[in-house]
Amino acid sequence: MSLRIAMLAILGLCWGSILQAEEPASVSDEYRSLVPRRLLPLLHAPELHRELKLSEQQVSELELLFAEVDGPWFQSRIQPHEKQTVVLDGLEKQTNLWLAKNATTAQRKRLGQIERQAQGARMFLRDDVARELKLDAEQQSRFGDLARVTEAASAALQKALIGGQASEELRSKAIAAAKAEQDAIKTVLKPEQQQRLWKTLGEPLDLSKLSRIHPMAPEFVADGAWLNSSPLTLKVLRGKVVLVHFYAFQCHNCHANFEVYRRWHNQLRDKGVVVIGIQTPETSRERNLDEVKSAAEERKLTFPILVDLESANWKAWGNTMWPEGKPAADLKVPWIDDLVEILDHAASPEELLEHTRMAMYQDRIFAFTPKGELIQLPKGATPVDFAYAVHTDLGDRTVGAKVNGRVVPLRTILENGDQVEILASEAQHPQPSWLRFVVTGKARSGVRRFVRHKERDETVELGRKIYDEIVERLPAVLDKDALKQALKRLKMESSDELMIAIARKRVSDEQVMEALMPGSAGGDVAPRPASQRTAISIKGLTPGVAYHLAQCCHPIPGDRIVGLRREDEEIEVHVIGCDTLASGVDADWLDLAWGEGSDGGAARLAVILRDVPGALGTMASILGSKHANIVNLALVHRDGSFQTFHLDLEVHDLAHLHAIIAALRGADPVSSVERI
Repeated sequence: MSLRIAMLAILGLCWGSILQAEEPASVSDEYRSLVPRRLLPLLHAPELHRELKLSEQQVSELELLFAEVDGPWFQSRIQPHEKQTVVLDGLEKQTNLWLAKNATTAQRKRLGQIERQAQGARMFLRDDVARELKLDAEQQSRFGDLARVTEAASAALQKALIGGQASEELRSKAIAAAKAEQDAIKTVLKPEQQQRLWKTLGEPLDLSKLSRIHPMAPEFVADGAWLNSSPLTLKVLRGKVVLVHFYAFQCHNCHANFEVYRRWHNQLRDKGVVVIGIQTPETSRERNLDEVKSAAEERKLTFPILVDLESANWKAWGNTMWPEGKPAADLKVPWIDDLVEILDHAASPEELLEHTRMAMYQDRIFAFTPKGELIQLPKGATPVDFAYAVHTDLGDRTVGAKVNGRVVPLRTILENGDQVEILASEAQHPQPSWLRFVVTGKARSGVRRFVRHKERDETVELGRKIYDEIVERLPAVLDKDALKQALKRLKMESSDELMIAIARKRVSDEQVMEALMPGSAGGDVAPRPASQRTAISIKGLTPGVAYHLAQCCHPIPGDRIVGLRREDEEIEVHVIGCDTLASGVDADWLDLAWGEGSDGGAARLAVILRDVPGALGTMASILGSKHANIVNLALVHRDGSFQTFHLDLEVHDLAHLHAIIAALRGADPVSSVERI
């Protein structure tokens, strides 16, 4: 029996903060289940610690908090929703009390911003957010309806994925529902509400790069002994992929999995994967250490095993059930061996059910190999079924057959006592037409496996040709890591998956271009001519009060800004994250915001280019295509094969600047781009 651990996932949607983190978030019962809980996952991420600028002391104190909350959080993952909600409510309350005591106001506020970035459009279902944006009941209800559609589509897809029967229709419905929910921000919110929302956004954080967003697993309790290994700890296993499975050697359900675990252990142990068995007693016999050792040796379980005599590990991991079982008889059932192979190749639960029913319930006949080996087959079996029953490889290479010394068609139905000789060729492969007459699950599984692989290979090849055409349309040469980064942006595991998506039109050419080189598809910025730009205005200042934009951080419309007021000096406007503010400058702070319609500003970038011909031209071409005007360019450092430039650019706003940075980072000659 294997243990399935549900991990919390953070949605990478970039919505900002409405309220400070210390203000309790109230959600009506109607929407409570739809608003994701992000506080605990976020706080566990080391990347967030750096974003919040937590001190070493704060991180140490936070680890002590995790030691208290991780256990209940980890165990709550398999509890019913109602009980899980109660547990999480208590843990979040405990966490908020810790934040109020140990975190600064600025850190709590920033955490609140990022928490709402992670909640995405679901933040509009919060009562406090609705009040802040002045959402009416109809608007909030619309967001709630869209969220329910997304949840239902996601649940259906997840269920299908677990069962191995996910279809394109289910995937498309889930994607469409999520997109509709996000698009509703522009269609459901009124223009003034949108403006109010965007003006209060914090700096977006790439949530896809967060690690350790889940509770730490409980430490192993060695109340018995370790077999096949010295004692293991979480610290020793850190950095590895660990499969933990609980079993009892007298559990008949567990026996079917032993071969799988043995195979994984043998094949993957040199690749950073550790298989660990926890023998938890189901009967009194299994509390005897000698019996456990003997059973492990008998079943050739060579992976590390923790003998959980007192079920301490079982309880620590929050397990609640243990299937009742009786000792299995040592019987050799041929169709079980076939079933293991079918499990490896079946594409869906329907195939598995079809094949196993064939193996279990059909009447049997007996045929013989030329050497006299007895092969059991269901009635109606053909020479192809016979070949696959002997060996899968023989079935794949079958070109003909002799029955009782006479060459017969492959669709010939075998009779009891037939002697069958299979004619094979290395050049042969399974034929789709065989599916019309084979009757065994093993044969059908083998043919379908080949058809799937062949179709997949052809689809990948088609997608690769289209991909090459897309790359040729890009404005600059791709960086060598561009494809790897594109896979992350598109949330795909491999290049083959991307090629299949391209060939089947699951992603558009524009989506691929944007993933490879952000900003290359166009349409992300709608620049206005310089003559039409409106003057910069700042809210929060008394009319007529002089101000200037700080040169240390170069604020532009879209940045969160504050003002520094000193006696007999102009108001100095800074970006909220400016180092000058963090240095403890002695001045009064003013809460400022950009006026409506503010457009245009000068931002400074530090760009490191590789010292290759055309690098500067490539950078200039990208800036020109993004309608950014260079007002100052300086070579500040040259180190071997790299050159560092400081650029002052005229841009419309923060969104325009982000599009420029993304486009530059996607170009091959560009090593790095940072705003300074």
